[in-house]
Amino acid sequence: MAALTTKSSSLTGAPFGGRIRLDDLRKTLVDLGLATREANLYLSLLGLGSASMVEIARASGTRRTTLYPRVLRLLKKGVIRTEVFGRRKRYIAITPDELYALHRARLERVRDLLPNLQTLMGERRLGTRVHAFEGREQVIAVYEDFIHQPRAGTLLGFIAIRETQRALPDFMATFIRRRVRRGIHMRAIMPATPEAQERKRNDAEELRETRLIPAERWAFTGDVYVYGDRVAIVSPAELRAVRIESPEIARTVRAFFELAWIGASHV
Repeated sequence: MAALTTKSSSLTGAPFGGRIRLDDLRKTLVDLGLATREANLYLSLLGLGSASMVEIARASGTRRTTLYPRVLRLLKKGVIRTEVFGRRKRYIAITPDELYALHRARLERVRDLLPNLQTLMGERRLGTRVHAFEGREQVIAVYEDFIHQPRAGTLLGFIAIRETQRALPDFMATFIRRRVRRGIHMRAIMPATPEAQERKRNDAEELRETRLIPAERWAFTGDVYVYGDRVAIVSPAELRAVRIESPEIARTVRAFFELAWIGASHV
């Protein structure tokens, strides 16, 4: 059996292939909705492979009376399961792949509810809403919003593609593919950097129409997008963003874009 302790900062033992940072694993599991002690229990059981209640208690250093309610909660959440060997019940943690599939399925169910939730929110919303975002994951969430808004229409954007691709290289490549799969068209105004010229060559397959403007004259380094009744302003270099939800402001920014679009055809 692997030597395990959920009170230290690492896991050791053959099942883990050496030494792994426990704090990082625990934090991710907590982010996925487990309590800290539930995350510790899942990690212990994952290392054990299959264990009785007595073995789990011994490995995790937890009394059985305290352990049992946590096991029940993990069973209810679907992250562990039981198997019967002879007359003995043993507990098994779902594999990392199964854990990923479980949370992906839950995320897809939420995504399917988005149109109804957005309608409900729209019925009750009053005034302008402004949201600030900071950090890589939060900025990515802003981009994800572009393709998850129902009836948002064509995505319009002033895009500093060089800075955006440098800040989020892997994400931007997959984001464009997913936007295309969803059939979301885009019109973009970009400074004519080499990166922008390359993107423009792919306009047809990426459902986009791009107009380039002289980079030496209009060298903006942030992005501005308008979609539906929302405007997003993103600073890729700083990994910060602001999203404004207002039909009036979106209408105004859309008018600015159309004016710039006409101007971009003459430069």
